[in-house]
Amino acid sequence: MEQIIPAAINLISGLLTSTKLTTPLIEGIISVVSAATPVIIKEYKDLKPIVSNIIAVIKADPSTQLDQLKALEQYEIQLDAEFDEAAAAAQAEDAE
Repeated sequence: MEQIIPAAINLISGLLTSTKLTTPLIEGIISVVSAATPVIIKEYKDLKPIVSNIIAVIKADPSTQLDQLKALEQYEIQLDAEFDEAAAAAQAEDAE
C-alpha cells in the first residue's frame, strides 16, 4: 500500500490540472488523501531523525561556514515546526 500512495498522489496532482472536477471525483480524491495521510505522516516521522542527524553532522563539521550554519539552523527550525504541526494535525484528525 505504501508504494501505491505516491503514485496515487501524483495521479491526483495530474488530474487537478488537467481534468474538470466533479463531485464523485472530488469525493474519490478526498478518500485517497484521507487514506494516505497516516502513511505520509509515518514516512515523515521516519525521515525526520535521519534529516536531523544529517544536519547535526554538518553543523559539527569544522569546515561548515557561518552562512551555512545559519541556513542549517533555519532549516532545522522549519523542520521542527512542520513536524510539530503535522503531529498536531494527525492527533486532531484522530480525535474526530
